[in-house]
Amino acid sequence: MKLAIDTNRYRDLCDGEEEVVRLLEEAESVHVPLIVVGELRAGFAWGKRGRENEAVLQRFLMKPGVAVLYPSDATTRYCIHLSPAQAAGDANSHE
Repeated sequence: MKLAIDTNRYRDLCDGEEEVVRLLEEAESVHVPLIVVGELRAGFAWGKRGRENEAVLQRFLMKPGVAVLYPSDATTRYCIHLSPAQAAGDANSHE
């Protein structure tokens, strides 16, 4: 299974959340959207453990099967088909 993770799931991984750790360990590949990397680094910049957190992120991104997911023109074309609720990440939207 291929997975993409958001900032919250990365945080869960770092906190050792068992279900998240299990899913990521079993995944064929794990993708971290570029915007998530940016969100994490912005948080690191304001936090007390910025260097430590950056080092953890770098180790994670260097693991086999983990890759940064870069947006492309195709990404923007996919997004135009989302409803406003889906684009905002509403998990309850089924349009």
